[in-house]
Amino acid sequence: MLDLKGKRTKGFVYVSLTNDQRFVNAQPSDIIVNKAASGHIVVDYSYSSIIITKWPGKLFEVEIVKEKEQVNNELVEHIWYTRTLGVKIIRELPVDLMFGKNGKQITKLIDLSSNFDEEQLNNLSMCDVEIGRELFSKAWRNWILQMDSTSSHLNDSHYNTLLFPLKNQTYSSPIKNALSIISSQFDVRLRELKGKSSIRFDEEGKKIYFNAEWSIAYQALLHAAMSYESDNLLTKNEKNIMRYPVFGRRNNERIK
Repeated sequence: MLDLKGKRTKGFVYVSLTNDQRFVNAQPSDIIVNKAASGHIVVDYSYSSIIITKWPGKLFEVEIVKEKEQVNNELVEHIWYTRTLGVKIIRELPVDLMFGKNGKQITKLIDLSSNFDEEQLNNLSMCDVEIGRELFSKAWRNWILQMDSTSSHLNDSHYNTLLFPLKNQTYSSPIKNALSIISSQFDVRLRELKGKSSIRFDEEGKKIYFNAEWSIAYQALLHAAMSYESDNLLTKNEKNIMRYPVFGRRNNERIK
């Protein structure tokens, strides 16, 4: 919503449950104000543009109540958010709204990637993900074609792509921020269960590689999540193939 001067007056804020307790316990009509510009609050204009750095969290619709021009001075044109010192809580919203039409199913997969146990991990590591890799890449190529038909990456293999930023687009994957969240949550949970020996790093000590069996489990979750894209990037049958390893094992039993 805009005011008479054309400024945004309402938007959305996502807050991790481990971050700011003022938001975690916030109720409608509560006003939350930061005292210094260095601690500004990011208000997005759309669910799909929200960048999620920690999970789980809460999503709020808010009204901007305290804004200072210098907080936003360096923002470029066509930016999809504003930074403010204060907001008024309008209402709490379901977090699955951030992931598109099939957000509820995607949220369940994010929760699974955060909380799987030993048995679930072992079951996932037995999945057949070979066909899923090709379909995952196909979904990415079709999405890039829809968003930017002139992209030089249309024919690339995207079997391990999590984000693909495009100019003037408010989100960077067919299911918004979900692939990155699943990746980070799987990493954290795997270390909790298996320790540091379950992962490897590159020569610079930066890039994370999962050991072979856990890499299969990781890919199965990503493929299942991508199958819930809502832009008709894949056929119904292709989507079923991608999610089958997670929701139905080879012996047709559901993963617990």
